[in-house]
Amino acid sequence: MAANDTRFFTPLFVVSQLFGVAVIVLVRVWGETLGGFPKHWDASRVFNWHPLLMILSLIIIQGDSILIYRALRFDMKPRLKIIHAVLHCIALVVAIIGLKAAFDSHNYKEPPIPNMYSLHSWIGLTAAVLFGIQFLVGFASFSLPYAKPSLRKMLMPLHVFGGTAIFILSILAVLTGIVEKNVFMGKYSELPKPAVIGNVLGLFVTLFGVSVFYLLSNPSYKRVALQGD
Repeated sequence: MAANDTRFFTPLFVVSQLFGVAVIVLVRVWGETLGGFPKHWDASRVFNWHPLLMILSLIIIQGDSILIYRALRFDMKPRLKIIHAVLHCIALVVAIIGLKAAFDSHNYKEPPIPNMYSLHSWIGLTAAVLFGIQFLVGFASFSLPYAKPSLRKMLMPLHVFGGTAIFILSILAVLTGIVEKNVFMGKYSELPKPAVIGNVLGLFVTLFGVSVFYLLSNPSYKRVALQGD
């Protein structure tokens, strides 16, 4: 593929978004099969908000946010920086609520369920904390006017690597979380309906992640600076 040949970017981006829509639909259906989403903060069912909100924030919104510079390549960079920052801010708020749902579902159960003992919880909290740090450092370095250009130039490779690494950790957290939930429900080997939906959800999360990684890693799709950036 020739340098800056973006002919296939749009159809591939559309495919990635279709995977994303499928993920949102599947996690919603999965939650309904597990007891639904309580309108009030009911500890017995509030857990179902956890996978929905964490997938929405750290998978879908984060994935689209890191693609924004390529998806809207013809927009001016200052506007793209605002969109990127706003999406990350929304994702951070949603993720915090999603984490609260998980902890509340454990702490207010009778008897309480232990927290932070599984691999899923370790990876997931690591991803969420790093996401928050990445947002704060990125906002201070790239969105506020006082940051020196030399500092921004030095931090940019770390910012890009950090975003990619956090996205990978987020996918790992989701996949381990799905397996953990399916195991806890029992009879996983018999593939009851919730387990099947959970497995399909994990597959589409993987497909969304792979499509995002491809669009990010293909040098032909890298945004070229515009006059006036």
